[in-house]
Amino acid sequence: MNGTIEKHQLEILSFLRFPLLVGVVFMHTPLQPGGSLVSECLYLLGSRILPHVCVPLFFIISGFFFFYGAPFTPDTYIGKLKRRARTLLLPYVLWISAWLVFYYFLQRTGVLRLERLVDYDWNHIVSAYWGTVSERLNDGRAYPILGQFWFLRDLMCVILLSPLIFWGLKKLGIIFLSLPAAAWLFDWQNLRSLAGDGAGMWIFDFFAFIGGRGLSLYSIFFFTLGAWFSLRKQNFLTFQPWARVLVLCLFPMFAGVETFLQVQRYIYDEILHRIVILVGVPFVIVLTDILLKRGFVRPKAFLIPSGFFIYALHMPWLALAYKHCILTPFAPSSEGALLLNYLLFPVLVSVFCIGIHVFLQRFFPRLDSLLTGGR
Repeated sequence: MNGTIEKHQLEILSFLRFPLLVGVVFMHTPLQPGGSLVSECLYLLGSRILPHVCVPLFFIISGFFFFYGAPFTPDTYIGKLKRRARTLLLPYVLWISAWLVFYYFLQRTGVLRLERLVDYDWNHIVSAYWGTVSERLNDGRAYPILGQFWFLRDLMCVILLSPLIFWGLKKLGIIFLSLPAAAWLFDWQNLRSLAGDGAGMWIFDFFAFIGGRGLSLYSIFFFTLGAWFSLRKQNFLTFQPWARVLVLCLFPMFAGVETFLQVQRYIYDEILHRIVILVGVPFVIVLTDILLKRGFVRPKAFLIPSGFFIYALHMPWLALAYKHCILTPFAPSSEGALLLNYLLFPVLVSVFCIGIHVFLQRFFPRLDSLLTGGR
């Protein structure tokens, strides 16, 4: 691969980390403006459709960088596990531990009214780190006490399986990649009805169980996709001009169709949403390539560790801002005010999280380094 092109690829992937995190903040914002077609469409696009491309891209970037560089050998694998123990496992444990202590303080003092209390026995403490089934989301998945940390948990699990992914891609190539791709796209659980009530039904239950607790098809497929590009040294920027135009047109078209169906309350197959995600991945990459080449955006190295603070802190602060700025006698009542709050809340929360990072980096650099995994 040409050195200049390879460098530009790495620049794109590194740059994407911060704006993708801002997209995740919009995805998790609890404020939902309504009252008009414009507000509803904006909310659906900004929180339910466009940001859903962000997490798959994070898994792709993680898979790409995990296999990037030196040949993948047992020694390389052990070395990468040691580095990920610092960059992933240590921040994971520190942030959840800090949140457990903070939550205990809130629970004991009654400073804030909590919707759900935690019994601080061993079972609940362990569940806080690994995950309990969310009654609010009702999706069968298990989430740590800091819900967004499911991504790090699943990423660490799929990294442990990286030798199997490496072997499969080396021996079977695109065929190996197509297996989790098809299972995710068409939802392998749909095969349950074809299997009937045979003895093999436990397989569906078993993989559904572990899928919600660290080994989801979601993480396996997109991590493997990133690994495939890295191991095969595929240049994901070699789009023909017509293909770039097609990519830039397809995603808005499919996203528009899904938005229309949701606004009209039509029932549609989940496969459409997955197609939107699939076409959204190259759309974001091509668009970022264009913006970087034309100088509309520039990479900022300090934003990468700041982004981790946004990832770790945004959900509690979004919930707090929602409760104390919206569910009060002074809550905005007009559609314009609600829409403005919807757009401002994620931005202000992101700025606040960056401010915490800057403060810790300035006065407590060692703690900041531990919390961000040395990023």
